[in-house]
Amino acid sequence: MKTVTVQADIPANRELRVILPDDVPTGPCTVRLEIGEPEARLDSVKPTLGELLDPRFFGIWADRDDITDSLAFARELRAKVERREL
Repeated sequence: MKTVTVQADIPANRELRVILPDDVPTGPCTVRLEIGEPEARLDSVKPTLGELLDPRFFGIWADRDDITDSLAFARELRAKVERREL
């Protein structure tokens, strides 16, 4: 089972469009919305140290051909998050 976490603000028209990454398989899925205070939503998705040290995550992007410099890639991801561009 693959889990994808998406954070969004629900607009006034209450329509939410989600575009998933290419590596998400097609087929049945379950969509669950957690509605609440923004702080509660952000706190609920922060990984714990134990989750970050989970060996399943090490080498998760090892087979990607588009990442030639992992440090530069990580820096760019951080910069996009800071600018809220993801």
